[in-house]
Amino acid sequence: MVFISPCDSVRRSCDVRKTFFKITAACFLLGLPILWLLACQMACSEVISPPRRPLQLYHLDILSDPVGHGMHLTAWTLPDGTPCLFGAPSERVGRRGEVLRGQLQSRGHALRPAGQCVGTVVLIHGRRGRKEDLLPLAERFCAVGLRCVMPDLPAHGDHPGLIATYGIREAEIPALALRDAEKKFRFHEANAFLWGISMGGAVCVRSAASSPSAWKAVVLVSTFDSLGKTLENQAQERVGSSLGKSGSLAWLRTFSGIRSML
Repeated sequence: MVFISPCDSVRRSCDVRKTFFKITAACFLLGLPILWLLACQMACSEVISPPRRPLQLYHLDILSDPVGHGMHLTAWTLPDGTPCLFGAPSERVGRRGEVLRGQLQSRGHALRPAGQCVGTVVLIHGRRGRKEDLLPLAERFCAVGLRCVMPDLPAHGDHPGLIATYGIREAEIPALALRDAEKKFRFHEANAFLWGISMGGAVCVRSAASSPSAWKAVVLVSTFDSLGKTLENQAQERVGSSLGKSGSLAWLRTFSGIRSML
């Protein structure tokens, strides 16, 4: 018959507790890096593939009655799969167009009759945007005789692409959209312009640099001139500034799959 003293029972109980705490601590320490890696992956996914905005009410309002807004609208897709909208000036000027024409005429600018074309502008939306965001702007441009070409950028709107590269791989889209629009809608444009906001402005900069003879002018709104600095800020917003500049960019290179961009 074996006798177990109270001291042995307490000692065994303590050993079990110590073992349990050691296993728990080990799991916790091993789990922290995994959780951090998952958090980094999710944050980086939001940088290069932001949530796509659905169509807004003001989009639907213009899409349902484009002529009432001074445009003839046509949707089509580029050979590379990029969805686009084409807006051609209508003889009927929309409310926004009437305001703009009145302002320009009051300053002594001579305008052609509504519906006559004087050029084409390619409009590039910003991060988290979509081509339909530019419809109110297109209404104004059409009012003064500018055709409007509006593509969706990758990872935005209805574009099948899943990754946004902030202008690196999107630089050819504006010129491609212009050339394809010329063929499809049967016009030849000598006066072509680029307009871009935020990330769209970065796309315009690279597009103009790669084919400067294609564009008469470029308009940039709230854009950036340094991809690395922009992505660094995006990274630090999501993983904190404790990693520092080099750490933030290393994080982005590791988890984004876009090392060649930086």
